[in-house]
Amino acid sequence: MPAPFSAQRRHVLAAIIATLLATPAMADSPNSTRHEIAIVAGAFFPEITFAQPGDRLVFVNLDETPRQIYKAKPGFVSPRLSQNESWSVEISSTMQGDFFGRTQRLSEDQTEALKAGSVAADTLADSAQDGRVMRGGISFDQR
Repeated sequence: MPAPFSAQRRHVLAAIIATLLATPAMADSPNSTRHEIAIVAGAFFPEITFAQPGDRLVFVNLDETPRQIYKAKPGFVSPRLSQNESWSVEISSTMQGDFFGRTQRLSEDQTEALKAGSVAADTLADSAQDGRVMRGGISFDQR
């Protein structure tokens, strides 16, 4: 019998919660779309966000654990988000690719290393019990 809080059960529960709480993508302006990304059980939902430059990503932390979201060069670093706090970023034409989450605040040195591209961003991310990195992605391939 699986443990009550096994990784598989947490992810299924997280997907259900994110589906119930997430709002559909909404237009911010005539040429942009707002995409909400929930942080639940140490994961991003949806994991991949199909966006275009000019769109806005809104991250909502539904975890009890504070989280910080970041993307390596070129990218962004959010403030530390407590439960139910949100933060948004407008997508530029160079932001396609992976973003990550962590529970500890990035130091100034880590933030500068990300901006300079001198550190692998996934090495700073939180990992789940099964070893998977807390990772999301921005894709320009579909709309």
